[in-house]
Amino acid sequence: MDLTMKSNDAYSLLDIRDNLLLSRAGNLTCTFRMEGPEAYSLSGDDIDERDRMFKDAFRFLPDGSYVHKQDVFLKREYVHELEGDSFIDKAEQRHFSGREYLEHDCLLIFTLSGLSSLAASYNANPFSYRERLHVSDREKLTEFLEGVNSAIGVINSIRDTRLERMAA
Repeated sequence: MDLTMKSNDAYSLLDIRDNLLLSRAGNLTCTFRMEGPEAYSLSGDDIDERDRMFKDAFRFLPDGSYVHKQDVFLKREYVHELEGDSFIDKAEQRHFSGREYLEHDCLLIFTLSGLSSLAASYNANPFSYRERLHVSDREKLTEFLEGVNSAIGVINSIRDTRLERMAA
């Protein structure tokens, strides 16, 4: 299978609906923001358990599915809101305000490729593209969305981990 992507394929989004990115190339993508513990706060056994549960979650996804985890670190400047008028509050504000820190966000992205009738069905009627898909593509889509929901359930059951759908 040829995994090379042309630049016009990468930017060929048809639409964003209900947390789904639809592309002309026949790909469907669901994006989630994941909150979890920082890796340095976990023991070796905790990391192994999280790894096992992620593998269990991803086994629900059908063939042609891809999972991408993206960690995003942004350099920010700390702004301390003065809550009280005590010496400690003022000293804390002087000490921390203006210091740089790294803000961490994590994205978990599920993609289904190979829906050959997606672009044609979307162009025919963008509001009911699912109903106009070929039967085999509709079955793949249903299996994929069920797999994503099952994976979300497993991941949300991991201690200190929560997924939330990204809004358009």
